[in-house]
Amino acid sequence: LLIIVFFFFFFFNSHTGVDIFIINNRDSTVKSIVIDPGGSKLQVNNLEAGKSYKAYLSFKGVAKIDGSYLVQIDGKSDSINLFSFGYYTNGYPLEKEIHLTLHKDSTGINYVYSKY
Repeated sequence: LLIIVFFFFFFFNSHTGVDIFIINNRDSTVKSIVIDPGGSKLQVNNLEAGKSYKAYLSFKGVAKIDGSYLVQIDGKSDSINLFSFGYYTNGYPLEKEIHLTLHKDSTGINYVYSKY
């Protein structure tokens, strides 16, 4: 009985995605931001200067392997930043929230981890 209770608790409390918070602290609109863990993507278009955006990135299409997030930030027609960050395991995120802060010359990333 204890095993069955544990299974249902884990099944209904396990998350299959992560909340993404993006803040544009740049002086201009960011044309697009794409975050891709390898299977399902989150794309944000035309994030104005000083504005923020919140979305849920589902991992339902992500292979059950270990990996990292790939982000592409298209600030202007001649400026595209592409880098990877973070880590997920067996197709599931370790974090419950990821906060990206876009600065003129860098991107700050903070994580809020799930408590198990």
